[in-house]
Amino acid sequence: MTSRISTYWAVAFVFIAFNIWHSAVRGVWNGSIKDSLTMSSNVIELAHSVDTDIRIRKPYDGAFLYAMTFDPLIITGKALPYVDVPDYRYKRMLYPLLANLTAFNQPKLFPYSLFFINVIAWILCAIAGWRIAINENLPRFALAFGLLSLTGLTFATFRTLAEPLALALVLWGGYFWRKESKKTAVVFFALAGLARENTLLVPIAATTFGIFKEGLSWRKGAVYLVMSLLPFAIWATYLSHRLPSEGYVYFSRLGFPLMGLIAEGRQIFVFSTTSTEKIRSLSILISVLAITPIVLFNFIRFPTFWGALAATEVLFCSVLRGDIWLYHAGSARIALHIMAFFLIYLMELGRPDTTRDRTNH
Repeated sequence: MTSRISTYWAVAFVFIAFNIWHSAVRGVWNGSIKDSLTMSSNVIELAHSVDTDIRIRKPYDGAFLYAMTFDPLIITGKALPYVDVPDYRYKRMLYPLLANLTAFNQPKLFPYSLFFINVIAWILCAIAGWRIAINENLPRFALAFGLLSLTGLTFATFRTLAEPLALALVLWGGYFWRKESKKTAVVFFALAGLARENTLLVPIAATTFGIFKEGLSWRKGAVYLVMSLLPFAIWATYLSHRLPSEGYVYFSRLGFPLMGLIAEGRQIFVFSTTSTEKIRSLSILISVLAITPIVLFNFIRFPTFWGALAATEVLFCSVLRGDIWLYHAGSARIALHIMAFFLIYLMELGRPDTTRDRTNH
């Protein structure tokens, strides 16, 4: 027993150390709030219409979320020419909507509202980790700090991306689910789905585990699941009537087991990029490949709620993933929920009483 616990704690220590190293090597921020927009040539015209001090720097997806902040509910359609795939991007409307509201619809304030919402969400992830640790009898500081230092989270926080808000919402949703405040959890899950669509896997995993392992009735489970998914479904229906379809199909992102990761590994070596970028990308790929069997093997023996979330993320975002990311940024973002739930589950496995399914707390 002691040997098993020591092994899991050693893995947890290495995992946290890896994330700290990865964030430090890559750098999380260059010190300018406006540069955190990752402004691109596609959006610079819109930005300069309100603030000529904004410059193009390290173009990335944050520029599209900035553009969406001008019209998050597609009332005027002003931002549409500046968003590359509107029917895909606009499914992540909560972050730009909150940024618009907190800036009182003042475009010059958008860079700041986007930035500080992410910083607050980043901190809320750590607070959620602390509360989860108390509820699950896990090391508080280790879990809070481990979540705070996740490489995908630190990258997204300082690059105007939706992941910090989405992760904060699902962590708090999971916390309330385990506290038997399931109606509150459903609210968080529903909001998370509007922040980033991949978070919809969480209520699916939570209700499935609840029905089969926690004694949740089928009827209540179905109601909780429908209420978690309904806001996203309504918003997606609205988008289908407001925007022309770009033919983006989510199921096309799935593939034959592990083929996506294998193909990505090959591309890392053949794609024309720097050796530093290859190291960054390869390190994320190796970490996901290592996490996958650890989660699946242990979940079969020791199924827990957080293990169910980790196993679901591993299944759909690792084993069956068909996407190929040529840069570490995309890989780190896709792996963020895998890493977050893995860390919580790993600490559960390192707890002395985790020798059987834990349905009470």
